Amino acid sequence: MPRQLRDVRPGIRIALALVLASVSISLLTAVAPRCSASSQASPVTLAFAGDSTTAKPLSWLHQLNTSVIDPVGGFAHSGWTSGQVLAKLSRVKADVLVVMLGINDLHYSATDHIGDVIANVNRIVARVSAQKVILSAVAPSNVTHWWRDGSDSRAAQAALNVALRADAIDHGWDYTDPWARLRAKDGSYLPGYSLDNIHPTPAGSALVARSLTESILAIATPARCRRV
Repeated sequence: MPRQLRDVRPGIRIALALVLASVSISLLTAVAPRCSASSQASPVTLAFAGDSTTAKPLSWLHQLNTSVIDPVGGFAHSGWTSGQVLAKLSRVKADVLVVMLGINDLHYSATDHIGDVIANVNRIVARVSAQKVILSAVAPSNVTHWWRDGSDSRAAQAALNVALRADAIDHGWDYTDPWARLRAKDGSYLPGYSLDNIHPTPAGSALVARSLTESILAIATPARCRRV
């Protein structure tokens, strides 16, 4: 009787798939940065420029996990405008720069100073040597008319955030709103996230820190290895 021929094609396909998978894993292993036993991944270095939402104790900056993100320099001061922060900001080198400024500029005039904020933000970025830049939205507010010219503060803040986003797009930077989980549709804080109607609670700042951490790590260059 003639021997029956067995179809070996399924076996060949399986073997070929295994070989391709092995090659893919080898390539990924070769490309991915790996640290030797005598070194470890470095935290992402961070520069910052901000006002009270950055400077205050228990602000987002002070709630970062420094084993992952290392603030190496910058300047933040409560109540200061973008121009005042620019004047005090020293040159610093970092992987990522976060700029969270502008709300105090609007205190003097809700609309006239948006252009000044954008110009100062651009000068701040030029002064800091950072591989990546994040422009942040300004914080919510429960106060609707506290500007000196009587303008609607929430509308002005919304307009500033639009301008910051456009500026980031124009320069190839990143824009993020880490306040999104704290902000109501009308631009105010959601209940429980501000005690003075202007600044976030520590719990609110923790949410901002978590959001910014995700943004920073998402754009940071691959982890480097440093000697330990």
